[in-house]
Amino acid sequence: MEIWEVVKYCIPALVVFITVYYLFDSYLKNQIKLKNLELQAQSKDNVVIAKMQAYERLMLFCERINPYQMKLRLELPEMSGKQLAASMIIAAMQEFEHNVSQQLYVTPTLWKIIQTVKDQTLEIIGKSAESLGTNASIDDFMKNLDQAIYKIGNLPTENGKQAIKREAGL
Repeated sequence: MEIWEVVKYCIPALVVFITVYYLFDSYLKNQIKLKNLELQAQSKDNVVIAKMQAYERLMLFCERINPYQMKLRLELPEMSGKQLAASMIIAAMQEFEHNVSQQLYVTPTLWKIIQTVKDQTLEIIGKSAESLGTNASIDDFMKNLDQAIYKIGNLPTENGKQAIKREAGL
């Protein structure tokens, strides 16, 4: 009889234990799933933030290698046209090198466009300075630059900015 008494008390206790175990186990599994989903969402947000910052940096790059903007930044009173052109080329190369890591966050197509923007800008500056004499003024250089840009129809930096906007979905 005593065995039946023990069994009579143990079976309900065992049923309660198993029920609580399964409920607690499923609760913990659901909590782990929720944490994983939160981490994934946070990770996606971080990637989006990094991409948007890359687009911002590349937009700034295009603005900083715009020849007209570089003239305002780099021009000194005693400079010749050739000296300004050389300063522009160096500045554009440095800007590109400073932003080369942004290729991690953008598509290969956009990165090729950015490289093309840099190359075309350097080519325009170089060709505009090519025909100048050593003592040619900055105004002479800028006239050549204006003519070169007029021939191609648009600044390469403007094309780059449009490509960035397209990829960023703006």
